[in-house]
Amino acid sequence: MSTNSTGLTPPRQLPADAAVFVGRERELGQLSRLLDVAQEHKSARMAVVSALAGTGGIGKTCVALHWAHQNAEIFPDGQLYVNLRGYGPTESPRDPGDVLGDFLRALGIGPAMLPDSAESRAAMFRTLVSDRRMLIVLDNARTAAQVRPLLPGAGNCFVLITSRDSLTSLVVRDDAYRIDLDAFDMADSIDLIKRTLAQSAHDGDEEILMNLADLCGRLPLALRIATERISSDRSYSLEDLVESLSMERDRLDILATPDNDSTTAMKSVFDWSYKALPIEIARIFRICSLHPGPHFNVGAAAALSGVSVREVERSLEALISASLLERNGYAKTYHFHDLVRIFAQHCLMKDETAADLGESRRRECLWYVNATDAANRKLSPHRTPIDLRGLPSAVPVEGISTFEDALRWFEFERLNLMGVLKCAELSEMFDVVWKMATAAWSYYDLRKYLPDWIDSHELGLNCARRIGDVRGECRVRDNLGIAYREAGRLEDAAECLERALEQWRSTGFTYGEAATLDNLGCVYLEVGDLDRAQGYLESAILLNRRIDDRWGEARVMNNIGRVFLKRSNGEEAELRFAESASVYRQLNDIVGEARVVSNWGRALTLVQDHERAAAKFSYSLGLQRRVGDRHGEAETLRCFAELSMQQGDIPYAMEQLKQSMIIFRELGDPQEETIRRRLDELIGMYSSSVQ
Repeated sequence: MSTNSTGLTPPRQLPADAAVFVGRERELGQLSRLLDVAQEHKSARMAVVSALAGTGGIGKTCVALHWAHQNAEIFPDGQLYVNLRGYGPTESPRDPGDVLGDFLRALGIGPAMLPDSAESRAAMFRTLVSDRRMLIVLDNARTAAQVRPLLPGAGNCFVLITSRDSLTSLVVRDDAYRIDLDAFDMADSIDLIKRTLAQSAHDGDEEILMNLADLCGRLPLALRIATERISSDRSYSLEDLVESLSMERDRLDILATPDNDSTTAMKSVFDWSYKALPIEIARIFRICSLHPGPHFNVGAAAALSGVSVREVERSLEALISASLLERNGYAKTYHFHDLVRIFAQHCLMKDETAADLGESRRRECLWYVNATDAANRKLSPHRTPIDLRGLPSAVPVEGISTFEDALRWFEFERLNLMGVLKCAELSEMFDVVWKMATAAWSYYDLRKYLPDWIDSHELGLNCARRIGDVRGECRVRDNLGIAYREAGRLEDAAECLERALEQWRSTGFTYGEAATLDNLGCVYLEVGDLDRAQGYLESAILLNRRIDDRWGEARVMNNIGRVFLKRSNGEEAELRFAESASVYRQLNDIVGEARVVSNWGRALTLVQDHERAAAKFSYSLGLQRRVGDRHGEAETLRCFAELSMQQGDIPYAMEQLKQSMIIFRELGDPQEETIRRRLDELIGMYSSSVQ
């Protein structure tokens, strides 16, 4: 895979182009001329913004993506894409700060370097893209205010925005160029019908095709759905289709306002297509619209519908063939066009009972808590698992067998998780809420999605309290305290964990008490209260040994060693690191062993035992490179460089620092800047010494 001038793989986020694309030469030409103007005025380094406006189903996204794919090679630094969900039927529009977080991660910014505020994220985004040639597609925007923080400012980026709103203030204030899309003319409508029907046995004269185009309002989405349906059914003629749509249109016209012709056309096509579906597929169509997030996978669909994964997959493929459902980027994942979803939910309210809807929600929530737990066990196999007895899922969780599978599942589901949690709360499934939130902890801790982490756990804490589950409340508090610490809210972290410690002791659950003591020790280590930190950690180690939790013992012993390093007591630190490394080695936890051995090398550096320190760093690097622990590798290289400086080997130290800096940059870790300054100091010192 190619890399750009930054040395990182450019993001390639564009969804697939349309299989059949017709017309729109005028609009595509306008976009290309805008790009030409931007290239001609390269010295001005101005970003070009084009707002593609038009009613739902008019083809805004299709035009934007078709042009984007045609011109992707012009943007060597990559393409960013987001569906802003401005007009989704149930989900809230995407928050600009959240979108900026996704964009920054795609550009190589790791969680530790990600700013908290939307304003700071916007500033970092503008800085990062100022020297890059990128295409940014902001799809389905609701307002100019939602879009404005996502604009790159000065630079060589080209921005495409689609919206049903005219976004007038964006045109006036931000020099956007608006392109308004109309319905197809008759020629393009007939062309789309013919090209869609090209592989079928259906033929029709021009009058029939013109009638069909008019019945669909010459809207691309309506035309596509109608023709896809008939192309798959040889027994159904174009004449039959036109007759059916005429009758349905007449019925809906009675209820439509005079200025609502396009909506009436869409409803006509949707209703006709829906009634043509087999009974079970029609049920799955409407039931899937109950899903509380922007996209779903086949397992969630099976849970919602109460049928097997294999059966629901066949039905979903049939809906895709009918253009009533669209594929997502991941395998076996799907989403609705927002207008189709609105129609599906209309059918849901009309054709399902309240009891059926409640049962579907319950099944999906149960599937999600089991899937989240399965993914958590792969990301963090040594942590005490969540007890899901009494919360079985009728649909098995499939496809989560490795660490990579789990991470991929969480990345896809991140925007769904809070919706499912809130759905479970509304359904009074309070045990599902706190268990699912805490099961997602390992993912939130790894990726540092702090707003999601904190919001999910604060909701989980409330639900655990409502059912009086003290152990559940403690587990949530333990995770929430870590999130507060990561967010720099050290007082909140200490208060949360102190309360958890008090409750753990009241329940007599020693595993939980030991984990909370360890977390409290880390909080006070960051605060700088080393006596208090060591006291908590020493108490934790005693409990770990009492219950024979070897992994917990190794983790705490490493943290005790870190306290002694802070005290500049290398001898005591070395003893703790040696003991921790021994346990990790026995447990075959290579990541844990490598990081502790690196700390061990730091302790040996502190006591001037250079030869042994170098051996520890070399051993640690070997393990970290073997398992792909990039962050640990960067830390070890930095420590190795400090040792090389003590030994007087400045060129080798500079090379190690450079390698460390590159890795931290790739991870988006703020230590990159600290190492850069240190490297500049060394370069200056070395240059002076050789003159």
